[in-house]
Amino acid sequence: MNFLERKTKVYGSSKPGTAYNYGIKMNDDNFTYSIYTDKSTPVNKDKAEEEFNNHIKNWLKQFINSSFEDKIYLLEKGHKLIKAKQLLRKIIVLEHPEKTLSIYQDEVIKNAYKYFINKQEPLFYKQNIELLSYLFEKFSIPRNKENQLRLTMFIWDYFNKKTDANLDEIKQNVMNTLLSQSCSFVQFHPSYDYTDFVEGLRPIKKENNELGFELKNGIFKDFCKKAKNDPNNRYVFIIDEINRAEISKVFGELFFSLDPGYRGQVGKVKTQYANIQTEETYFTDIENDFFYVPKNIYIIGTMNDIDRSVESFDFAMRRRFAWIEVKAIDRIEMWNGQIDNFKEEAKKRMIKLNEEIEKTEGLNSSFHIGSAYFLKLKNYESTDTPSFDELWKNHIEVLLKEYIRGLPDANNKLKDFKQAYNLENE
Repeated sequence: MNFLERKTKVYGSSKPGTAYNYGIKMNDDNFTYSIYTDKSTPVNKDKAEEEFNNHIKNWLKQFINSSFEDKIYLLEKGHKLIKAKQLLRKIIVLEHPEKTLSIYQDEVIKNAYKYFINKQEPLFYKQNIELLSYLFEKFSIPRNKENQLRLTMFIWDYFNKKTDANLDEIKQNVMNTLLSQSCSFVQFHPSYDYTDFVEGLRPIKKENNELGFELKNGIFKDFCKKAKNDPNNRYVFIIDEINRAEISKVFGELFFSLDPGYRGQVGKVKTQYANIQTEETYFTDIENDFFYVPKNIYIIGTMNDIDRSVESFDFAMRRRFAWIEVKAIDRIEMWNGQIDNFKEEAKKRMIKLNEEIEKTEGLNSSFHIGSAYFLKLKNYESTDTPSFDELWKNHIEVLLKEYIRGLPDANNKLKDFKQAYNLENE
């Protein structure tokens, strides 16, 4: 049974220890045997083999050949000779990973069960099964094998070490675990191109130290492969500063596949390197490869729409996205737990300043000062100068000067901004 411990991803550490755990043990004389129920009376090999065949072998065969529910029944009922329950539990969770958390240690399950459900239930597997169902429902997570393993990892990491849990912290940890598996992030910049995003030839050093080239997948293609192999889950790809790169240069022939009406195999295309795919890079067929964007992928692009580069944002890309404006006031929840001592005053100052910005000719709501600026207040809590003055001087004033550069009354306008920020007109 040792191979189960070293070759499978089930959480816990079981030590098979003495062969007594399986009912019969060879003694140190390498000739006689002892039986667990009567260790003081050695027997010969024939007697030991008879005992094994009559009382242990058949029970193990019955256990292995039983259904999920019957295995649990047999294990919890127990056997007078077989004490290696942890390894037998491991067999159960390996055979049915979608039904249980892949943990077989009592203490970890008990700690998590006590925290989340907090009622009396002495049986290990009832705790395990009930706990898994509760977690799927509590965190609104799709029920599948992949998410079961993610929840297992979280419960093992968290409740193997401590029992004084905080529910908000737990939920954030669970969501972070899920996001790390089903969400990817990239930030575009002017030199970002097709080879970074989809695929391309990358320089490599060969064994003889000569330089060569090898086909490598970009971040988006690898992400699509992961989503294709897990169609029951949603995958989110976030592109920050999407307007900073040359869009047609980055996406290449994928414009067609990105369209919502051509997601999945109906929108499959031949990529530029379709004829030289390898075992590591191919998407559908190494001999006749096609690429498509799976239907379970959602793409989010973010940008600041006052950036000059947005003016040349590719219209072919524009019509493939829904456009949503995120206003400064929409994101003040990011202050929670960060600037609690300044939150109310920060909100008033931000609203008044943004109202004054909108009054300025040539400016509008796109030029509002966002809530992220006010997170910097926590950097100035320990200074003698009031935090809001430091924030204005070091971060906001310089930006507003850029907004109004060239206006005939720029100095007066800057004074108006500062008065609104300082709530002097209330």
